[in-house]
Amino acid sequence: MGKERREAVVGPAPEAAETPGGGTDAGTGIARAHRSDDAPAYLIQRTARLLRVLFLRVVDTPNSGVTPEMWLVLSRLLARDGSPQSELAAALFRDAPNVSRILSGLEAQGLVRREPDPGDRRRVRVRITGKGRAFVERTAPRAAEVRDRLYAGIEKKRLQAARGTIRQIEENALGLLSELDVVAESPSPAVRLREDGVDGPPEATTAARD
Repeated sequence: MGKERREAVVGPAPEAAETPGGGTDAGTGIARAHRSDDAPAYLIQRTARLLRVLFLRVVDTPNSGVTPEMWLVLSRLLARDGSPQSELAAALFRDAPNVSRILSGLEAQGLVRREPDPGDRRRVRVRITGKGRAFVERTAPRAAEVRDRLYAGIEKKRLQAARGTIRQIEENALGLLSELDVVAESPSPAVRLREDGVDGPPEATTAARD
């Protein structure tokens, strides 16, 4: 993807701020209007946006009606069919109403079905249908191909290190949310993320796994 195309998708990267000595400011730059945008948090958010646009093309959302969020649910159910709806919400960092809307869209297309848990009628379990399984199996090879091209030229140990680093950042962020008590009424980080306008973790799909 060329520079012009990349900027059309995720926006231009602002110019780096320079210190009086000519170098970039890594300390107080965060408070400057034109700071360098090689900060890890910014790069993660920027890459997540780009990956979402790419994944929309992979699953052909305009024609399939399946969004990346829906595909996340389907791929998880393929591995853990019959998962409780609450477990899906926790895994995807989304609150119950949000997950319910995603599942309603999948149900409308006949890709999943919800049913009461025989052992606890208050709990709802979600099962992938034959149609849903076929959709994932049909799109998974293309997703794997895109994944391989994304990781081309990156050594396995670097990917492992990146995965560990991102998970640690995620853990730290959740810890900070708990400490700051951003949404005092909600014990769930998923609710905080949604109400703060955050769309969940950037990469949890089969296409992003080894």
